[in-house]
Amino acid sequence: MRRLSYLWREHRVLSLAFVMALALTTVFLFRIIVGMVYWADPMHQDRPLEMWMTPRYISMSFDLPREEVLDALGIKEGELKRPTTLRRISEHTGVDIKGLEAAVEDAATKFRASHP
Repeated sequence: MRRLSYLWREHRVLSLAFVMALALTTVFLFRIIVGMVYWADPMHQDRPLEMWMTPRYISMSFDLPREEVLDALGIKEGELKRPTTLRRISEHTGVDIKGLEAAVEDAATKFRASHP
């Protein structure tokens, strides 16, 4: 306890910087763990597409590079505002959800065949 009071008294700025770094590290560690648990659950892998999903979510669910998903959906990087949902993509491209789902599944099949 004496050491902590000494550090606080003599090196207050450095102590605050250390506590802030520790807090940020804890937040990022928590986010990583939550993400790992979420995406490790088989229920979140290869999910059927829904209108609220974003290309990033689809990329994570199907374990595809984002560029492959964007190509399958028929949009270019930065073409639409982010985050872009499938509803917006469907309205922009004129393709219904079933067509988008078929395109993503085809892209996933091709990508997995070429990258075992």
